Amino acid sequence: RGLIDLVFSWSVADVLNKDLYKGKVGQIPKIFLSTDDYMKSFIYPLIEETHADLFSKMTTVSRAPTREILAIGKSKDFKPPKELYYTISLKNVRDIESDKGMYEPEVGDLIALTEVRPKCIDDLNRPKRPYLVALVQGYRDGTSDILQILS
Repeated sequence: RGLIDLVFSWSVADVLNKDLYKGKVGQIPKIFLSTDDYMKSFIYPLIEETHADLFSKMTTVSRAPTREILAIGKSKDFKPPKELYYTISLKNVRDIESDKGMYEPEVGDLIALTEVRPKCIDDLNRPKRPYLVALVQGYRDGTSDILQILS
């Protein structure tokens, strides 16, 4: 889980730092000495692309789709310190008056868990109440209203 652990380690300042990986992404060679060399040549480009995508999403956070969380609890797969799996229950789509701007989760999504609907980046970095990044791992009971996440 190297990439997701790295993403989870980024602070808001890290995500907003356009130069975080400056100088680490080199030219990808045309010829490789081994499969290992081939795989290693794509590590920093993948990290930089992931960082750039997250940076882009953070700068438009006020327009991001949202969904109210009704409950959150430890999943049966919860095993500290690394396997921090949770089950979250989201407000049912049928209970929402307007689905405009409503988040419909998909497996593999990176989501920000916050106490307020963010209007600006500073809302994600509030003292004593920062946002928490999570990865949507799957659905429970075949509904997108109950998710398993990793954080």
